[in-house]
Amino acid sequence: MEFGNFDEDIFGQANECDNSYQIRDSYSPMNCEPYWFLSKESTCSPESQANIAIHSHKYKGDMYYHQQNFTKALKAFEDGLVIAPAALNPLRRELLEGVARSKIALQEDFERVAAIAEELYESSKGPDQRLASLGLLLRLHQATANVDGCVSAVRECMLLHPNNTDFWLKQACGGQFNIAELQRKLETSDVEEGDNIKSDSEQVKL
Repeated sequence: MEFGNFDEDIFGQANECDNSYQIRDSYSPMNCEPYWFLSKESTCSPESQANIAIHSHKYKGDMYYHQQNFTKALKAFEDGLVIAPAALNPLRRELLEGVARSKIALQEDFERVAAIAEELYESSKGPDQRLASLGLLLRLHQATANVDGCVSAVRECMLLHPNNTDFWLKQACGGQFNIAELQRKLETSDVEEGDNIKSDSEQVKL
């Protein structure tokens, strides 16, 4: 039988698929006990132990930081960095940020924090990573009372997310009002109707 200009052979039986490969078993997620990362015992294969060890340090750091035990958090993050390979870039970024935030909380080594923030900013691969690095930079400027730095960091955040009201509020507080004077007036109930708060532009050249 002919169909138009096509030979009926092209509608013949299709070649059989190669079914020689083995079908994988269904995925079974690993069940972990609470705070499993605090345990030193591991039943994983040697290939998995290294990867799990890195994540264990990261989770320990997060837990200690949440508990405001910043000294232990710093050690956990730094221990994770020692064994984290360069290929694990996202995890290394989280560990570096953990180190920096722990140092800020401990009020120490701001030069190292600034270097980490700069490294994270320059190596950002997308807007989310850049925003995270700017958040760290903003926290550093707040800790060191650097008003100009705060305003600059917030403005860059606004360029990435112009509809984020939090950034606009931070911009207003950081660049338009003298926060120390406003806080003093509020604490002493010295704010009266029509009382003008001096702008930072009168005291700080932005």
